[in-house]
Amino acid sequence: TESERAAVRAGGIEAIAPVLRAMMTERGFHDRLLEVFNDVFMTDRSLTAIGYGGAFYHINDRVFPMRDYAGPTWMAPGRRVADSVVREPLEMVAHVVMNDRPLSEIVTGRYRLVNPLSARVYGLNVAFRDPADLNEWREVEIPGMHEYAPGQSEYAGVLTTPSFLYVVTGASTNRNRRRARYVYQWFLNQDIMRTASRIDFSTVDFTANPWLNNPSCTVCHARLDPVAGLFQNWTDCYDNPSYQYFRP
Repeated sequence: TESERAAVRAGGIEAIAPVLRAMMTERGFHDRLLEVFNDVFMTDRSLTAIGYGGAFYHINDRVFPMRDYAGPTWMAPGRRVADSVVREPLEMVAHVVMNDRPLSEIVTGRYRLVNPLSARVYGLNVAFRDPADLNEWREVEIPGMHEYAPGQSEYAGVLTTPSFLYVVTGASTNRNRRRARYVYQWFLNQDIMRTASRIDFSTVDFTANPWLNNPSCTVCHARLDPVAGLFQNWTDCYDNPSYQYFRP
């Protein structure tokens, strides 16, 4: 704004930091964070999938019977609910940044974020200042996330949101290694796919567990597999349509 420019002109280089700090508390900065991280997470991709829903429809309606309380996602009320659920990872990033917390919390946060619409999806009774304000997000815990840890609230920030697990899909053949690849690429700035030279598979003995024993394979797998294993209880990797996120 002109007043901000004037403050910098009057105060010189020392005035830039406080002006920027003030700017970073504004709604415009919050919305820009959503844009930037959507380009990374591709979260809004799932808003155009499966009749507008994508990740939303990977919430099991038998475990969370209020999932479709607003109707189908191709109608405006249902679309607003799906949007609230699907955009949780983006809001989590903004939540961490706007509250001046360590950025690492976006992958270590032991909570979920809900607004007035997504709270109803999960059957939560959350006190909002304004139940009509969809920009109000609250930290919550949703117990019993999967049957392997009944009653426990096991979270890892954006990594355990429906959107991340939907966008970064897996398959029973890769055992969540694709998800591990993107954990390294997005959050640790390491492209696992560039760490090894091209493999001549004619020299690989596939009967001898090469991902454990062959140096040509372990150069990637030694790092990928432990991270991939952390996702093992969360989904059926989406290659089996009879299973969904949050299985009963």
